[in-house]
Amino acid sequence: MLKRITLLLSFLFSLYSYSGCWVPNDLKKLQNKCSQKKVHLTYDDGPDPNVTPRIMDILEKNGVNATFFISTEHLDKKENRDIVKDQFNRGFQVASHGHHHHAHDLQLYKRKDGKYYCDKNILSPEQSIDEIQESIDLLKKAIGKNFKPNLIRFPYGRGASPSPTELDLLNRFGGSAEAVCKNNKGFNEVQKDSKYKEDLKEYRNINSEALQRVFSDGLSHLGWNFDSHDSSKSVVDKANKNEDQYIFDTIKGLCENYSNSIVALFHDQGKPFNADTLDRMIEKAQCLGIEFVDYKTLLKEKDFLIKMGTLNEPPKARDVLGDFINRLSEISNNQPPSEKNPCPECDHPDRSIYEKQCTNSNGNKYNHCFKGAKQFCIFGEWIRYANKDYDTYCSKEECKSDYSNKPYNQCQGVDFKCINGEWVDANSNLAQQVCP
Repeated sequence: MLKRITLLLSFLFSLYSYSGCWVPNDLKKLQNKCSQKKVHLTYDDGPDPNVTPRIMDILEKNGVNATFFISTEHLDKKENRDIVKDQFNRGFQVASHGHHHHAHDLQLYKRKDGKYYCDKNILSPEQSIDEIQESIDLLKKAIGKNFKPNLIRFPYGRGASPSPTELDLLNRFGGSAEAVCKNNKGFNEVQKDSKYKEDLKEYRNINSEALQRVFSDGLSHLGWNFDSHDSSKSVVDKANKNEDQYIFDTIKGLCENYSNSIVALFHDQGKPFNADTLDRMIEKAQCLGIEFVDYKTLLKEKDFLIKMGTLNEPPKARDVLGDFINRLSEISNNQPPSEKNPCPECDHPDRSIYEKQCTNSNGNKYNHCFKGAKQFCIFGEWIRYANKDYDTYCSKEECKSDYSNKPYNQCQGVDFKCINGEWVDANSNLAQQVCP
């Protein structure tokens, strides 16, 4: 009997012991993949006074940092405001998850009748602006003057990551959730966007009004590329019944993730099992070589995260006028000065810059100075209105001749050029910079 017990213990040890850590044998096989992973933990929807402080203590004990995305509707209670302030003071990243947990762009649900319906709580553009601002104001009030907001995550990710079905409907209805949901009687037939990756990139870069709103406030949006699915009923039931299986599935998912730079999505609000299992999960993950990193370290892989759409940053202000001036300088160095003409675009030596067109996701082409709903076309590139360059190149303000009262458009005129509704000497630096 003693011999059998000894053999059994040896067998169990061989299954679970790895480099001094107790790790299931199936995870040991993934060690080479695991050891390449750098993971940043994020928690949504908190704070939860029964869960969040426990998570913070365990993270701090293990030397692991994380980002907490706060749903600021919870900050009506002093104990929750104290938790958020404590998070900040202890060096955790604190960020906005909006005020109420409502989608900032189209969100669909499939009901038992097989139809797809719009989420009735989708925020209008005006509501979205108010919710973002309220959330930032409440975080500042709870934490104090040292808090500098720089990060947000939309509830459900909507506003940055529509599903293929949602993106297809947005494209079909002109990019407006309001237009999609106008009748909200359900869609019998929906299809996935056939060019999802390409259109998703354009959505994030140009078409998402929600992202443009947070960009205008100087905020970046951080999504995720690993989902613990801890809001799924099946996963919650599994975690509550078998914590070891939940830990196993989580670590396995991290190790098998396509990316080596991972932003992992968890929740603290109403998820006590995430506190119950966290210490063991960190221990086993680190044993397999997974490195947990803070947000600052994560940003060393910023270019990759932006390319994959996990991170969306405010666009750097493009100096379109500066580019234009440089282009003119190149032209002047290679072309003889042209005779002044009331229509400078008509015979410009590099007229091709005006002939470049912009192309949208449907393949439609638009000419220079075309004014769309969210961006305009300048020299073959889509430019957001936030850059405020449209009037510089495409001003609709007219100048009237003092002699004939004839109207002149932007850059028209001979000795004097019409610029933004005012006559400017054609030889002046401004005229030469703005009008080729």
